[in-house]
Amino acid sequence: MNILSIDTSAKSSSACLSKANDGKIKIISKKIINHVATQSQTILPAIDECLKKSVDKSADKSADKNYDALSLCVGPGSFTGLRVGAATIKGLAFARNLKIVPISSLEALALNITSKLDKFNTKNTSAKFFVNKNTATIIIPLIDARAGRVYFSVFDTKLNRYIEDDHIEIKTLLNIIRVKFQNLKYKTNLIFVGDGASTYKKLINDTLKSVKNLKLTFANDKENSDIITSIAYLSHKYFDKKAVYSSDLKLNYLQASQAERNLKLK
Repeated sequence: MNILSIDTSAKSSSACLSKANDGKIKIISKKIINHVATQSQTILPAIDECLKKSVDKSADKSADKNYDALSLCVGPGSFTGLRVGAATIKGLAFARNLKIVPISSLEALALNITSKLDKFNTKNTSAKFFVNKNTATIIIPLIDARAGRVYFSVFDTKLNRYIEDDHIEIKTLLNIIRVKFQNLKYKTNLIFVGDGASTYKKLINDTLKSVKNLKLTFANDKENSDIITSIAYLSHKYFDKKAVYSSDLKLNYLQASQAERNLKLK
C-alpha cells in the first residue's frame, strides 16, 4: 500500500509518499517547503513535487495513481495550518473515495526520538538512554501554544503513551515534573523535543537542573520540526485501526483559537 502523507501543522508545508511491503516501510519521495508564504500557498506545490518525484521512480506515469490512501497530521498545532491541511486532504480523498489516517503531531515528534536512540547513545556521551532497572527514559514532546502554554504528551522509548495529548502552562508543567521527580532513587533521562522545547529550553533547564538524578536532553532543530517522515511511518502502523473517510476526519485543536478566546473576553 502507498500512502500520501501531508503536514501543515507548523510553519512548513510537507508531503511524503511511502510504501509498505511485507511489513517494511519505504519512503518513495518527500518534499518540504519552508517559505514565509502561508500553507494555503505551499501545500499543493509540496504535494505536486512529491508526486512528480515518485512518478520519476515509477513505471506508472500517472501521479494520482501512485497512492492508495492518505494521512494527515491532525494536530495539535497551528489552527490555520490544520484547517488548510484538512481541506486539502479531504479534497484528495473525496475525489477517489480514499481513507485518511489521522496522526498526532506530538506522537510524530516522539517517533523522531525513538527512531534515533542509537544515534543519541553513540554520539551524545553525556546522555546514555538505556532503559533498565536502574535507568528510565521519558520523551516529552512540546509544541509552543503561545501565551506561555504548550501542547504536550509523554512517551516511553517504545512509543507507549503515559499521557494523552493535552495543553498546559509551561511553568505549571515544569513544576509538576519537578515535584514528581524530586526524590528520584535512580537515574531518569528526560528528552524534550519540539519547538516548545527550544522556545522554553532556558526555563526548563532553570526549573529542573537542581533535581537529583534527572538528566535533561534537548533534540536538535531538525528533530524539533521535521515530522513528515514519522507521520508516514505512523500512517502505515495505524491504517487498520484509525483510517476514516473524509466525512469522519476530526482535527485535534485541544483549545480554542486565540481569536475565539479574545472574543469571549469582550
